[in-house]
Amino acid sequence: MREHSDDTEDPYDCGNAIIIWLNSVMLEASPTTELLLDCFDFDPVKWASMLIQGNADLQDAFFDYTKMLDLRNWFQTQEAYALEYLGPTQSLNAHHSRSWEVASDLICEEVCRTLHKEHPKSGENVATAITHPEIADILNKGEIFDRVFRVKFYLYFYSKVFSGITAIQKYLRDPEHAGMYFVNGGMYASLSIHLLKVVLRFQYSSEDEHGKQKENDDIDTSNDMGDEDMPSPDDKKALDFAISSLPFYLSNADCNPKLVELARSMLNPKMKEKMLELYEGVEYEEIEQLWEAIDLYLKKEPVTPNDAQPNESQAVAARFRTDKRRRESNDDLEVTGAPALSLSSKRIKVMDALSPTEAGSKTGPDLFALADYNISNAALDDPAFSDGHGIDYLSSDILDRFLETFGPREGAF
Repeated sequence: MREHSDDTEDPYDCGNAIIIWLNSVMLEASPTTELLLDCFDFDPVKWASMLIQGNADLQDAFFDYTKMLDLRNWFQTQEAYALEYLGPTQSLNAHHSRSWEVASDLICEEVCRTLHKEHPKSGENVATAITHPEIADILNKGEIFDRVFRVKFYLYFYSKVFSGITAIQKYLRDPEHAGMYFVNGGMYASLSIHLLKVVLRFQYSSEDEHGKQKENDDIDTSNDMGDEDMPSPDDKKALDFAISSLPFYLSNADCNPKLVELARSMLNPKMKEKMLELYEGVEYEEIEQLWEAIDLYLKKEPVTPNDAQPNESQAVAARFRTDKRRRESNDDLEVTGAPALSLSSKRIKVMDALSPTEAGSKTGPDLFALADYNISNAALDDPAFSDGHGIDYLSSDILDRFLETFGPREGAF
C-alpha cells in the first residue's frame, strides 16, 4: 500500500507486482489502525491507471474490471472499522467517494475501448445489450453473448457473483461519464434490428427444413455484420434471448425506418401464427410481450424534416412537436368568431410576411433574421430555454403582434 501510494515513480520497478498483489492481499487483510490510516493515503485513480497500462485484450480489461470492483467493495466494507478505530470524523467512504468514481470510469472506459476495438461490428450491440436490467439472469454465464454476437463475455470467468455488472451498466447509461460510449436510442434501434433478424432467420430456417415457401421474401434478414457475427439460424437459445429481451430494447429505441419495416413484418397475422407453431419452448407470455412491445414501438411518432428547423437538434424538434400539440389544443378556442391560428400556422405566416424577398425595406432581412431566431424557438417556453439574459423567447401573443404589423390584409390567408 505504501509503495503504491509513494509519490515517486515506481522506485523499485515493481509496479505490476504491486498492482496485482495489492488487490489479492488486501481482500484477505483484517483491518488495523495502521492499515486504515494507509487506506486514507491510497490513490484509487493512480492504481486504476497503472492497472490498465498492461492490457492486451478484452479479457485483460474484464480482469481489471473485476479487480477494481473487488477492491472498491473491500474499501466500502471498512467504513465501520475506520469510524471505530480512527474516530467519528474519519469516513473512508467520504474520503474516497470521488476518486473511486473516477477509477471506475477509467476501467469501464477501457472495457468499452477494447470491446469496440476487437469487435468493431458487434461491439456496440454488446455494450447496448449489457444495459438490460435483467441481463445477469438472461446471459446464462455469458454463453448467450457468444451465441448471439460471437463475443466472449469474460466477466463470468473472474467474478464469483455477477452483481458487479451494475457498475458498467450505470456507466453506459450516463452520458456525462460514458461520453462516446453512452448507449443512446439509435444504438437500441440497431440492437433491436439485429435481434429481430435473429427471430426472422429462425423462422425462415424452420420453413426451409419443411420445404415450405418463404413469405415476406421482401424483408431483408441479412445483417451488415456478416453471417460470421450472426447466430446459427436454428439456434433456439439465441431465439429465446431475442424474444425475451427485445421488449426492453424496443422501448428505448429511436424511430428507425429499417426497424419499423422489420417490426411490421412481425405483426403479420400469418407470422404470428407461425411463431406460435415454430417456437417450441418459448413461453407464450413472452411472445405476447414482444408483440405488445412492437405495437408500442410502431406508435412512436418520428421526428420529421418539417418539425426540425435548420441547425435544430432532433431532441429540440421533438420537444417542439410536443409543445405544438399542447398549444394547438389551447388555440382551438374561438376569438372574434373565428378559430385562432395554431402556433405552427402563425410561424409559417410570419416567416412568409418577413421573408427578405417579400419585404422591400432595408429592415426586411434584419426582421427576417430576428424572426428566424425567435420564432423557431417560440414553442420552447420552458425557462431552461431562455437566453443568457433571462429573456424568454417569443410567445404566441407576440406572434399575433407580428402578424398584425407585417402580415397581409385580413382574408388574404
